[in-house]
Order: sequence, then structure tokens, then C-alpha cells
Amino acid sequence: MELEQHVASFRRELAALTAAAGAAALDAPVPTCPEWEVADLLTHAAQVHNWARMNVERGDPAARARFRELPAAPEQDRLLEWFSSGGARLAATLESAPADRAVWTFAPPREARFWARRVHHETAIHRLDAELAAGREPTPFGIDAALDGVDEVLVNMAHRPSGAIPRGAGETLHFHATDAPARGEDGGWVVQLTSDGPSVTREHAKGDAAVRGAASGLFLFLWGRDPRVGLEVFGDQELLARFRAEATV
Repeated sequence: MELEQHVASFRRELAALTAAAGAAALDAPVPTCPEWEVADLLTHAAQVHNWARMNVERGDPAARARFRELPAAPEQDRLLEWFSSGGARLAATLESAPADRAVWTFAPPREARFWARRVHHETAIHRLDAELAAGREPTPFGIDAALDGVDEVLVNMAHRPSGAIPRGAGETLHFHATDAPARGEDGGWVVQLTSDGPSVTREHAKGDAAVRGAASGLFLFLWGRDPRVGLEVFGDQELLARFRAEATV
């Protein structure tokens, strides 16, 4: 997917998340994030959006936006509007930036296109969270977005500055999207855990742990949202659980 596709998808997910959050009470619990209420979900997603926007606006790979620089969340009666308007500002920033603009990122490519992809998938998973909090049936993920989302999680999220980096001594995990051939893609990823962190190759190979199923199921599994439905899980369960916790929580 290209920057323009990611931004278009981000706008759709932003609108859907806003609508779902608006239909739920701000103090409603988020079933998929047990420690959060809807207000916490909105604040978190808004700050991810603000952080992305600030890094793209600076246009300097050496000038990382720090979390302490993020704007404070407003009172709850203004929270939903603040979230929505901040997301719209991010979308406009991404639309006006060349895809190859050099910016600070926590994983390659060190370009604006990284943030378009990152916020697309971050917002998509939290849109699902908001729909569940509102008691709605979650909107399905399209196969193209799900395949790209699986790749984004595996390649990028283990390197985010606020989380643990999964490390190991050569252990491998294989993820297989069974519906990828319908899109002319192979749909295989092998993650090897090294002392420096995870190394990802796009291939099919036997792993110490493996997960097999539709791309949307893999996407949800990696984000800890729907861990077993429609998936086949093999091998070292402890390794799989540790990787998922360190890579996305």
C-alpha cells in the first residue's frame, strides 16, 4: 500500500472510531483493553496521532518528537472533538508531505510514508476496540489492509521506543496468511529472535512456533484482540505468547 492509500484508510478508520466512541459513554470499559475506559482509548490514540504529526512536520530524522512535548488532553466534554480534529490535522499533514520526506521514525523507512502506515493500522485496531466498547459488531478488516497490517506489526512494532524488544538465541516464529494467494501474495513471515532483536523475512519455513489462518485473524492475534478464532497454532506456546506481548503491548 502507498502513502495515499494509507491516508485514505486512516481517514475512514478515524471517522469510524470517532462514531463508535461517540456512541459509547466515555467511562464505558473497553473489553479488549481491560485497564481502559473509552476516554483512555481516545487519549492514547490522539497522542499517537499527535506524535506522528509532529515528527512529519519537523521533517528532520535527527529531531525526534518527545512524548513530553505532546499536548495535554482536554476536559472530557471536549475529548471527542479534540481527538477527531487532531486526527484530521494529521491526515492533512500526511497528504501534504512527500512520501519520501526524511523524518524521524523508530524503524525503516525513515520517511513520511512510515507514519502513514503506522497510524493507519494503529487507528484500525483501536476502532475495533471502540466498536466493542459501544456494543457494536466490529467492522471486518479488508484482506489487503490485514495483510499489510500483519507485515507492519512484525516489521515495525517490536522496535517502538516505548516497549520491550523481543530478543532470543535464534528461536523462530512462522506466520502464514492462508488467504494471501487470492491477492497474488505469498503470505508468509518468519521472525527470528536474536540478541539484537527480531529479524523478519517474508517466506514460508518451519518455526519453533507457528500461526496459520486468514490475514485478518493473524492481525487480530498479533494485537492480542482475537487470539484463537479461526487460527491454527502450533509449537512453542510460551515463545509465541512472549513475542506477542513484547511486540505489541
